[in-house]
Amino acid sequence: MARLVDTDLADPAWTAALDEAILEAKSRDLVPDTLHLYRRERPAITIGRFQRVEEVVDLEACRRAGVPVIRRSSGGGAIYTDEHQLIYGITLKGRGWTVEEGLERMAEPVVEAVRGSGVEAIFRPKNDVMAKTMNGGFRKISGCAQVRRRSAVLQHGTIIMSMDRGLAFRLLKVDEEVLELKGLKRAEDAVTSLQEIGAEVDLSMLKARLVSAFTDLIGEELVPDVPTQGEIKEATKLVASRYRNDEWNLHL
Repeated sequence: MARLVDTDLADPAWTAALDEAILEAKSRDLVPDTLHLYRRERPAITIGRFQRVEEVVDLEACRRAGVPVIRRSSGGGAIYTDEHQLIYGITLKGRGWTVEEGLERMAEPVVEAVRGSGVEAIFRPKNDVMAKTMNGGFRKISGCAQVRRRSAVLQHGTIIMSMDRGLAFRLLKVDEEVLELKGLKRAEDAVTSLQEIGAEVDLSMLKARLVSAFTDLIGEELVPDVPTQGEIKEATKLVASRYRNDEWNLHL
């Protein structure tokens, strides 16, 4: 059987550390395949492992707003998260997928969960789930990033239920060239949320749909559980050494 760990509202640094601790435990065959669900109890900016923070985040604005910047262990771009995004971390071993295959295969349950909310949704390579908006176009409603350790893989991402756009886009810096390539005038036009497109926004139902879809992907029942003492110990170390440490978070 696989494992469901739902920490719901939790500290941003702790959730990042726990994702990595689960990956380490899985890479050593200490735990089963695991789906970790959580939300951030306060706003945070997370950046990809190899991003230069000054290029993607307004650090002074983050300091004024009291919003931490956390560098993920995975790649991908900078994102804003808070209690209104459902975040998942799926940790598996032995699937043999390439990075590109894994990004799509492990995003399929997200597509199904969004569709279950009454929204037309598709996967767009390399790592976005797009939802159809009221004007008929598609905007990003979920993104994902991946990291591998030994033969284990962690993929985590968000489903945007709603968003504080004013705060999010005061803190994030967006490359104007990227916007131009996408045919967009504003960064805000790249993303949407379930609330904005008039879809059902019910956290418990969204979680249930996501768990069901990941159960189908894994091929095993996801049994509710809690982190092991080893994972808690490792995550506690990682909070101190990485996820609340400016040397890790702010310097590449």
